[in-house]
Amino acid sequence: MERARRPRRWTVPERAGRVSVLPGDWTLQQMLRTPQLWFLILSYFLYWGISCFLVLSHQVKYAEDAGFGGQFAVSIFALYGVSMLAGQMSGMISDRIGREAASIVASVLAVGGLVALISVRDTSYPWLLYAFAVSFGYGAGLYTAIIFAATADVFHGRHYGTASGMMLTGMGLGGAVGPWLGGYLFDLSGSYDHALILCMACLILSAVFFWIAAPRQAEKIRAGRLEAAQDSRFPS
Repeated sequence: MERARRPRRWTVPERAGRVSVLPGDWTLQQMLRTPQLWFLILSYFLYWGISCFLVLSHQVKYAEDAGFGGQFAVSIFALYGVSMLAGQMSGMISDRIGREAASIVASVLAVGGLVALISVRDTSYPWLLYAFAVSFGYGAGLYTAIIFAATADVFHGRHYGTASGMMLTGMGLGGAVGPWLGGYLFDLSGSYDHALILCMACLILSAVFFWIAAPRQAEKIRAGRLEAAQDSRFPS
């Protein structure tokens, strides 16, 4: 009677745990020396870190100061969240019109939402708060989807996770400053007008820095890096 054949045991090479660098792939040092990464980080810092977190931390108080009840003010916050989710699910827009154009759309929507918010002075026009929540929330969600897609366009490869982590770090640093800055400007002036105008400026600058980062040129950058890698491997 034949012995049962044992399944072959596959051995893993000693260095298999290391991820090889493909030709043209980014190394960590090269990525950190690339201005495009820092422009994207700065863009996310301004859009979400300063502008969005400032507004999110003060929008309920703003509505209450205008005379609206707390429950209604919180419902506006909930509508903002739903709109942001819709924006995040619309990231494919940037595949059709381009990352830069989509970032401008997201910034324009957010600025439009803040214009509606700053126009609220009393309870006469509650629809302005709804317009703010939908426009600002959708723009914020759309921008998040776009900027990570743009980061993947330029910094694809083994260090994409590092690039994404740096993006989130920039957002977090802005998130630590934005809410405090909004409260500080309110204490100085007695209103949120200056803080909201600052947020609008940050949104506009964010779109400018995104455009300078130029994810539209990702193919050109990739081709240049592949050529440089081949030259380093096979010098003439």
